[in-house]
Amino acid sequence: MPTLKDSVKQRFMAELMSGRSAEDFAVLVVDEVGMRVMNSVIRMFDLSEAGVTTVENLELARRPLPELDAIYFISPSPGSVELLLKDFEDAKNPMYKNVYIFFTSTLGSLELSHMKSSPIVSRVRGLKDLNIEFLVTESNVFHLDARRAFRNLFAPGSSPLEEQHNVARQLATVFLTIGEMPSIRYHRNHKTAGSIANIVSDKLSSYVSNPNVKFPTSQSSNQPLLLIVDRSIDGLAPCLHEFTYQAMVYDLLNVDLKSDKYAYKTQDGKGQDLNRTVVLNEDDPIWPQMRHMHIAEAIDWVVKEFNSFIKTNKAANISKGEKARDVKDITEAVKQLPQYREIIAKYSLHLTMTKEAMALFNKTNLEEIGMLEQDMVMGETASGEPVKNVFARLTAVLHNPEVSPLDKLRLIVIYTLSQEGVDESSRRKLLSVAGLTRDPTDGEVVRSLEDIGISINSGKKSRNIFKKDKKKRKTKPDEVSYDLSRYTPEIKDICQQLLENKLSRDDYPFVKEPVGGGAASASSGQSARSRPVGNWANKRERKGESEGENLSGSRVFVFIVGGMTHSEMRVAYELQKAFKREVRH
Repeated sequence: MPTLKDSVKQRFMAELMSGRSAEDFAVLVVDEVGMRVMNSVIRMFDLSEAGVTTVENLELARRPLPELDAIYFISPSPGSVELLLKDFEDAKNPMYKNVYIFFTSTLGSLELSHMKSSPIVSRVRGLKDLNIEFLVTESNVFHLDARRAFRNLFAPGSSPLEEQHNVARQLATVFLTIGEMPSIRYHRNHKTAGSIANIVSDKLSSYVSNPNVKFPTSQSSNQPLLLIVDRSIDGLAPCLHEFTYQAMVYDLLNVDLKSDKYAYKTQDGKGQDLNRTVVLNEDDPIWPQMRHMHIAEAIDWVVKEFNSFIKTNKAANISKGEKARDVKDITEAVKQLPQYREIIAKYSLHLTMTKEAMALFNKTNLEEIGMLEQDMVMGETASGEPVKNVFARLTAVLHNPEVSPLDKLRLIVIYTLSQEGVDESSRRKLLSVAGLTRDPTDGEVVRSLEDIGISINSGKKSRNIFKKDKKKRKTKPDEVSYDLSRYTPEIKDICQQLLENKLSRDDYPFVKEPVGGGAASASSGQSARSRPVGNWANKRERKGESEGENLSGSRVFVFIVGGMTHSEMRVAYELQKAFKREVRH
């Protein structure tokens, strides 16, 4: 069964080739939205195979190529449509020969009327709304690239209904792309999830009744399931430090969150310093193998794997037969194995990143901070003893000038949530101790938790379920291998119940009852529970992400309104491995 990324790529390439052959060379023109969608699933090699000679930015000045056809993949925004029409406003001197136009979403009637009255009409050979309004950041992870959605959905004074429609429209295009009608469940306790779930259902129904859209006219017995929840299910996961490799890289290193690019310094085969920029994605074969490892394990793993690679290549002879230990040794290997320069550079990159992340871990006192975080949310120490003097430990860390303001604010939020609410005067005291009273937005961060449905006041009735979950978390999970990683994201509990067909239909109802009365049953599932373990740097036996697993059963899609964390992304892979089912977040 293809991954989500494979499905999007296949559809994109099929549409790109419709009406033309690979022998018909063409220019591909994209705006920012089209570029981000395309880059998440397509490589330049794929485009070259389809006859694309070059990719141009719609928003930049371009050289006219009137002898070549052009393919436009752009958003239907007024600005992009205006630039498209401008390319052909001079009928005698067009920018390109003929044009195939693909919009990321539905073209508005006003923009369509502008196109009809433009000289471009005579050159249009294809016009279609692709309705791909999401990014696939990993094989089975997607997001809507809606950077303002959180504020528009939850901020006081906002108009959430319009944003709910935007989110639902984009989410519906995921299923339009894979060509499957899902059954939909949602978290009843917050109106946002329920509203979006119903709008998605209506949108998918409109696809069914639209003769111009290829979409299943009915549900199937093996239909996918879409579960929609929001951030109120777990306010802790976004605040807790996660000490797996991918999470630490994005939390501590200077990674561009928009492009996933990381800039670093290295050396060439002659020992000269070089500045490099890489994209952290699955095109790097090492990244998927180690991204969910604990940082201590990741460091050992990358060195071990590199030495294993060197051992299989008899031409290599690092430092007279000694094993590689650091970046310098790997650089030496580059000199001796130039034919393997690319893969060796990947090992060097990841050794550099693991070492840098670990250095920042030590420099920023994250061991003490992380242990305090885990003790607060678990209600017990790593050895199973009841936590004592939490407030005193917290204030001591907040007093420490070497702890960053952001980490202090995270600790205050975690304390507030783990104590099931804290009165206003205590919160003000903590902010004062932390030196966070000068900026009023720091206090607003804590208060804004109520905007997403999480109570922060002690004694006030709350929908939070931290108290009962502390007991549950003591008896599981298999991914807990270190004292600093005892907490399990709430979404794992929810999804596990879903896959075992035990998730409450009262708390998580269907929008419409599915065919056969249920979906995402646990016919091929197995337990994913085990017991926690000791010291943060003493690992237990674990396995990396499995490749080429034989997956069965209906696919499960989980959408978290308000965004998801790297720990929650990791959970999807763990559940997929445990239950042999596709779980996509």
